[in-house]
Amino acid sequence: MGHLASIALYLSVLVSLSFCVEKARFDFYRVYEATASDEIHLKIFQQILDYPDGYKFMTTPKMLIGSTAQLIVPPHKFGEWSEWVENFKIEVKLLSNNLQEMIDKEDAANQRQRRTGVYDWSTYRRLNETYAWMESLAASLPNDISTFIVGKSYEGRDIKGLRVNIGNAIGKPSIFFESNIHANEWIGSYATTYIMNQLLTSEHEDVKALLESFEWWFLPILNIDGYEYTWNVDRTWRKTRRPTQNPLCHGADPNRNSDVSWGAFGGSSLPCSAIYYGDHVFSEVEMKQFSEFIPTVPNLFGYISFHSYGQYIMTPYAVSRNAADDFELINEIGAKAKDAISAIRGTEYSVGSMSDFFGLIAGTSVDYVAINQKPKLAYCYEISDTHIVATEEIQAIGEELFASVKAIFKEAITRELV
Repeated sequence: MGHLASIALYLSVLVSLSFCVEKARFDFYRVYEATASDEIHLKIFQQILDYPDGYKFMTTPKMLIGSTAQLIVPPHKFGEWSEWVENFKIEVKLLSNNLQEMIDKEDAANQRQRRTGVYDWSTYRRLNETYAWMESLAASLPNDISTFIVGKSYEGRDIKGLRVNIGNAIGKPSIFFESNIHANEWIGSYATTYIMNQLLTSEHEDVKALLESFEWWFLPILNIDGYEYTWNVDRTWRKTRRPTQNPLCHGADPNRNSDVSWGAFGGSSLPCSAIYYGDHVFSEVEMKQFSEFIPTVPNLFGYISFHSYGQYIMTPYAVSRNAADDFELINEIGAKAKDAISAIRGTEYSVGSMSDFFGLIAGTSVDYVAINQKPKLAYCYEISDTHIVATEEIQAIGEELFASVKAIFKEAITRELV
């Protein structure tokens, strides 16, 4: 190597070492709730998904006429967006004048509460905190509780969960919880850990009976690379973090990546899209390993997936308009779960199939599990009426969802499904 080339290499190394990735800010970015009243509006939604150009949906819009979506509009697009609203007669509601204020409030609450060192549900938690808490639970009752590893993420992190089998009996029906498949949907993992904690600590006899009747599997954070990225770089990030065929665009939507009519509809072939379905089936290592792990869960009876937002309790399928097996039974039990939520503080959820609420979507985790593992009961929740859920709401939402989960599996026992 020549002298000049050596100097250039040395300088490039210095630059790379000194560079620090900055956290994305959203000062004065607006958040609107937009309603798709006709096909043209749906095409606008799809255009934004495929070619965001600064716009970003808080979560995937339901591609159905009459549906609403929360859209982030950057300052340099205010003029363009107002033209679209006027020209295409889009019904909008301003939810926030400054997205960064919402994020700062969340950050401040996180910092304030985490100083106590106590793992509770007054704030959101980093991945290492949740893992340490699960390890402490496993250490406290090693004969009944253990951690499990689904595999490793693209960036080399363990995808870790908690298994609870009181008495360690063989042959119990298993219930599996999966959450945070979308990185920015933080509330899902805290609903999962809240339910986990309530099952293990409640003194109520009905809860103790549920705890002992099933084998419980909890996977709080499936998309762990994306989740860490939401803390370190971009709170609104949704996808995984694997590089794609486009060097400027990372990640795929892991909930479009499974082998269920992969790529057929409900996603995008464009790597920069928030709903990019990946380079190929199970291109995302997290989903590939998940697909290999889930068949090892014995006697899978129940499967629960948590997302945000929308206040829905959804049954399979997203991939088809056809009803799931035992559709009436699943919906009747879902209605019990809905009523249990409402009884806490009046929050109203809706019950129906994923395709009813979101249209046809290929490659989802719930459909993959429902079709291949055939649990008796499978539900996908959309939690809360907003995407960035205030920290003071975490515990209340946890209480609602715990009540709904109790209702589902107590009803399963009452109906002698297990």
